[in-house]
Amino acid sequence: MSFEIQSPHTPEVLNSDVSWFVTGITGFVGSHLFSHLASLPGEIYVGMRRPEEMPVSGRAVATPLDLLTQSNLVIPAGVGTVIHLAGEKRDVSRMWAINCEGTRRLLEASARAGVRRFIYASSSSVYGVKG
Repeated sequence: MSFEIQSPHTPEVLNSDVSWFVTGITGFVGSHLFSHLASLPGEIYVGMRRPEEMPVSGRAVATPLDLLTQSNLVIPAGVGTVIHLAGEKRDVSRMWAINCEGTRRLLEASARAGVRRFIYASSSSVYGVKG
């Protein structure tokens, strides 16, 4: 498995693909990224645990994705870049399964689908909130 590593801020990364698969669009960073991607040409597939909660967008296609329980993840054909922002930060008992194993399965599915770029972003909050 081989992936090219580039900064998501590099213009050619955000302007070169015609098909995207994005997770985590309901979060702060994801919602802003989604707005930007919606301004670009091409298909946007949004992996969501609850697709019915998909924000309104004419071009985006909600795709069921459950990083906790779904073992056979499938990336739609033709996706050039996966941007993975989803993660568990509240329920400590689910963090390893979602943030580590779910991300691994999503990366493997991306490789099987021939995805050229996999961009992953996280925050320190995925380690749990002390309090």
